[in-house]
Amino acid sequence: MAWDHIQQRWGEYKRHVRERWGRLAEHEVEEMAGRRDQLLGKLKDVYGLDHAEAESQVREFEAGAGPGRAA
Repeated sequence: MAWDHIQQRWGEYKRHVRERWGRLAEHEVEEMAGRRDQLLGKLKDVYGLDHAEAESQVREFEAGAGPGRAA
């Protein structure tokens, strides 16, 4: 799935983001407003991931999580 689809439907996807990355605060996820770069930055800051690992996790999320899919 393309990230633009996730960004356009962020209201539906933010719950799945919080389920996947539970250490992200609700307000942080809300403020991302679907911006992929913001999610990557938060994953690096909050989880201490390097860019490659953050990117890998976001790609995995992008490919399989979200409304109507198993997270």
